[in-house]
Amino acid sequence: MLQDIMGMSFLINVLRLVHLPNLKVGALLLVGAMCYDIFWVYIQPHLFGRESVMVKVAKGGEQHESLPMLFLFPRLGGNVGDFSMLGYGDVILPGLLIVHNHLFDNRYNESSKPRLAYLVPSIVAYVAGLLLTFLALHLQVGGQGGQPALCYLVPTVLGGTVAYAHFRGDLKEMWVGSQDDGTDPDGEGERLIGTGSTNSSAV
Repeated sequence: MLQDIMGMSFLINVLRLVHLPNLKVGALLLVGAMCYDIFWVYIQPHLFGRESVMVKVAKGGEQHESLPMLFLFPRLGGNVGDFSMLGYGDVILPGLLIVHNHLFDNRYNESSKPRLAYLVPSIVAYVAGLLLTFLALHLQVGGQGGQPALCYLVPTVLGGTVAYAHFRGDLKEMWVGSQDDGTDPDGEGERLIGTGSTNSSAV
């Protein structure tokens, strides 16, 4: 529990400080990370005839000491002490896109109340991806005893963002980023997600 609380505090701080400049960078980052996960969970065991290195490391190897960069959830229907694990990267990377979507939606918003037109669908897409991940774990897809969460989170969050932005007519601007010199993305981030006086860093 303490590890999860500390991890959540760390992730919130990262998402406050690091912002994507546009959807193109986010898409490249997420797709690249998804391919990396897929290779080390599904493909690597067939190439080298061994257990997935990523799954083995996540489970703590032979001593079963899990890394302090995981969220642990009690496994439904499992034995006492059985946990499902979610890596920090499976939260940070989709989270960067979700924050980007929220900032994009409020780029011209002058009212004190932030718009939620992109934030709510993005969160729903993330939850849907998590549910698919846990379903794949239950069905033991791939037979490795673990699942690359980004394999399910990226299609739902990134795919949902692209489809929704296209529907709203924002896809072109979101893809390349705002070119309006009158906007202040850092200032907007401070107002919406409380970055305080710290400048945001673009990935």
